[in-house]
Amino acid sequence: MERHVQEFIENMQTGDYEQDGNVQTALDICAAYINQLEINLLQPAPGDSESNDHIPLDYLLSNLPDLRRLRLSYSTKTAGINYQIGCNQLTPRDILLLSKGLSQCHELRKFCLHNTKLAAYQLRFLAHSLDKGCHHLKELSLMHCAVGDAGIRSFLETCGKESFSTLTVLDLTNNKITEEGAYTLSCTLRHVPLLRLVLRLNPIQSDGAAAIFHTLQLMPIRELNLGSCGISETITKLFMMLICQHKTLLHIDLSNNCLGEEFGKHLLKIIGCNKMLESLDLRNTGLSPGYASQVS
Repeated sequence: MERHVQEFIENMQTGDYEQDGNVQTALDICAAYINQLEINLLQPAPGDSESNDHIPLDYLLSNLPDLRRLRLSYSTKTAGINYQIGCNQLTPRDILLLSKGLSQCHELRKFCLHNTKLAAYQLRFLAHSLDKGCHHLKELSLMHCAVGDAGIRSFLETCGKESFSTLTVLDLTNNKITEEGAYTLSCTLRHVPLLRLVLRLNPIQSDGAAAIFHTLQLMPIRELNLGSCGISETITKLFMMLICQHKTLLHIDLSNNCLGEEFGKHLLKIIGCNKMLESLDLRNTGLSPGYASQVS
C-alpha cells in the first residue's frame, strides 16, 4: 500500500490531480495502512503553465492519520519536455500546502525534506506547521536544502522554548551554514533533548564548532557529526575539554577537517580520561597513521 501511494504521487502529473476523484479513491483504499511514506520526486508543471507549482500535498497528508515517517523531495529527475527553469524548486504555493498538510500529521515521528532548496520565509512556514501539529516529532532532517544562516534564523525565531521538546535527532547536512548559523543553533539547542546532531558539510569553521561544543555540555548528546566543516587546530583546547568532561557522547565524527599533528598529541594524552566514547572518526584530519590508530 505504501509503495502504491508513493508511485501514485511520484507519477501524477499536475493536470491529473483530482482531489474528489483519483486522490480520494487512492486514500479510501490505502490511507488506513500508511505508516511511512517516501517521495523521491514530484512531476514538474507543464512547460506552458504560468507557475512551477507541484501537485498539492495538503489533502493527501492530512488524510493519512497513522503517518509516522515522511521522507520527501521536490526534486525532478525526468523533466523531459516539461523542463523549465525552477521546475524542481519549492514554490510559495507548494510550501503553503505542504505546511497545511504537515500541521495535520499529528502522529508524525520522523520527517526528512532533502535535495530541495528552502528560502528563509519557507522555513518559517515549515517550523510553524511542525511545531503546531507534530507534537511527537523525534527526528528532523533537512539535508542538502541550502538553508543558510538566514534560514536557520527564520526557522528558530518561529519556535519557542517549548517547541520540539521531543526531538532527539537533528540532521542539517550540507546547508551552507557558517559560524553565524552555528551560534544561532547553539543558543536554541540547549532547550532540546538532542541525542544526535549532524552538521557535516557545513562551513561552520572553528568558531562555529566552539559554539556547538559549549552547548553540548548542557545536552544529553550521544552522537556528533562535524565532518568536513572547515575546523582547524585552533579548536584543540575546547575539544579536549569536551572529551574530558562530557559523560554521554558515544560517537564523534571529525573527519575531513585540518586538525594537524598537535591535535593528535594532545588527544593521545587525555583520551584515557573518557570511558564512554565508543568511536572517534579522525580520517583525513592531518594526523599521522600512528596517532589516528591509537585514539580511534
